[in-house]
Amino acid sequence: MRPGAWSEAGFLGPRESLLKVLRQDDEAVVSLSVTHAQLADALEDVLKRGRPHRTVRIRTCGSTPRAHEGRELEIEIVSWLGFQNCPWPTCFSPSGIWGANWDWVIRRPGSGQQVTGPGLIVHLIREHNFYEGRRSPYRVDPVALANILGLV
Repeated sequence: MRPGAWSEAGFLGPRESLLKVLRQDDEAVVSLSVTHAQLADALEDVLKRGRPHRTVRIRTCGSTPRAHEGRELEIEIVSWLGFQNCPWPTCFSPSGIWGANWDWVIRRPGSGQQVTGPGLIVHLIREHNFYEGRRSPYRVDPVALANILGLV
C-alpha cells in the first residue's frame, strides 16, 4: 500500500502502520455513533445522484436523519482513463470496481465544508473500513465525511 506499489501516490504513507490507521479510524467512526457501512452507503447514494448533475438536494441519503433533508450538496466528479484497483488482492477485478476511475469533491454551499476523495473509497470503506492513510493524498477523513453527509 506504499507509494509506487499499487498506486503512484500510495494508500498509506511511507512509514504508516495499516493496523494503526484502521484502529484509529474505527474509533473515530464508533465515536460518531455511525457505522462504516452507513458512511459508505450515504456516500455512494450522494455520488450516484451527483453523477448526472452538479448539485443534488438531499431528501433521504442512505441513513441521513430527516432533520437534514433539503440541504444542498454540490458534487464534482472527474473521470480518468483506466482505473485504480483495490489494494486487497482478494478484491481484484479485471474490469475495476464502481467509481474506481474517478475522483470527487462534495461541497455544502455557503458553509465552507468540502470533502474530496477517490471513487474507490466507497468500496474501501464498505469492504475494509479503510479511509486511506493520513499521509495519503486521497485520504477521506471519516468525521468530515459524516459531517458533510449530515450523518452527525
